[in-house]
Amino acid sequence: MACTVCPACAGTPESAPLKRGKDQFLRCATCKTQWREAGAVFDAYDASYFEERAHDDTESAVAKAKRQTFTHFWRQIPESHRSRPILELGCSGGLALRAALELKLDVHGFDVTEDILKLTDANGIPRERVTAGELRQLPAKTFGVAAFFDSFEHIPDPGAFLKEFMPYLADDALILMVIPAADTLSNQFLGSLWPHYLPDHWIHYTLRGLDALLNPCGFSLQTSFYPKKQVPSDMIRRHINMRWPWLGKFVPGSLELGFNIGERGMIWKRSSATR
Repeated sequence: MACTVCPACAGTPESAPLKRGKDQFLRCATCKTQWREAGAVFDAYDASYFEERAHDDTESAVAKAKRQTFTHFWRQIPESHRSRPILELGCSGGLALRAALELKLDVHGFDVTEDILKLTDANGIPRERVTAGELRQLPAKTFGVAAFFDSFEHIPDPGAFLKEFMPYLADDALILMVIPAADTLSNQFLGSLWPHYLPDHWIHYTLRGLDALLNPCGFSLQTSFYPKKQVPSDMIRRHINMRWPWLGKFVPGSLELGFNIGERGMIWKRSSATR
């Protein structure tokens, strides 16, 4: 379904759309958040999706690099909240959950498809720590931290999702978030070549857009960090193949890089209960 209102602040789009490959994106005249005009049309979150993105790896170079990256993310949680129940939303194959358990965190995972369960099993994640399906199936816990690692930009209706999700969070809960951000220099300079214009990324938030979305839920930005990612060449090749299959064969096979292209890490804190 076409989306002509900003999903972040409900603002109106600028008059000139943005052409990004085969897709057309709109940009909010108020908060500058960008979203695919056709809406969140991607829904193929199945086994082939996880295989294409190497989420089904457990001990490969890709998996090792991802666990290093997720360990860096988890360490951003302040000491005040490290002993609290933590929920990762969009947990996929469970590599981030595995990294969290290695850090002795009380972590749980949620995803929308049961296809992840075989993968989380392979990563040694106890079934009682994983919920697949709908939010109402979550365990009867009050979570002190909610984590979104490259998943918040997938949510079709972020406003409705947050309204449903807020009762599961403590009054002083944190949101730990890593997203591809629209208001980064790499997006401005690379345009259609920005690597985050993928079929499953239907919205790219700005900081102003996220504030408009999260502030009514009682959240304010506490800090931001540079989410450096460890990326082996096989992961780079897979991402290139999603858009330019002919180009992937030129990527060397034995590199591992640490870099960031247009991603922002943030911690938001809830200072008032909005239920």
